[in-house]
Amino acid sequence: MTEKEQIQKHYSSLPDSQIIRLIMSEISELREEVYPVLLAEAQRRTLSQDIIDIVRSHSRHLSEYQFTELVTAYRQRPCPVCGKSEFLINALHLIIKNWYILFSVKKEKFILACKKCILQQLPQTLEFRTQIIKIEKDEPTPELLDYIRQNRGKIEKQLQSLS
Repeated sequence: MTEKEQIQKHYSSLPDSQIIRLIMSEISELREEVYPVLLAEAQRRTLSQDIIDIVRSHSRHLSEYQFTELVTAYRQRPCPVCGKSEFLINALHLIIKNWYILFSVKKEKFILACKKCILQQLPQTLEFRTQIIKIEKDEPTPELLDYIRQNRGKIEKQLQSLS
């Protein structure tokens, strides 16, 4: 049995709910050779057109220019926190540690918002000065670029529905 046949057998044995979950939340983590198999499986099962479009989007290779265009278009959307278009969207992944006498607590927080909303959510301490400088530059952060890569299919679908 070839590798492609093994992949096909694996995905054909999964229930619809698991195929949908893979497409909606884990597709960017899959190997490229899985995309055509997953696309064929989604079509065979007559899953929704949105689901099929997400797989198609991830199957298509983007040039650096196309990816930059996607990032620019996404950043110009209204802020998901305040709903305004005054500032470009950006993202940060924060790790906040609270130290107590006997233990410490670590909280992780992903913020996707405009510059103003992100700065309002950032603790104004020396510990977060690097993140504040990163956001004030108004360039896309590595966290935003990773978020867009991982959610490319959904983002392209959202942008298409806005135009």
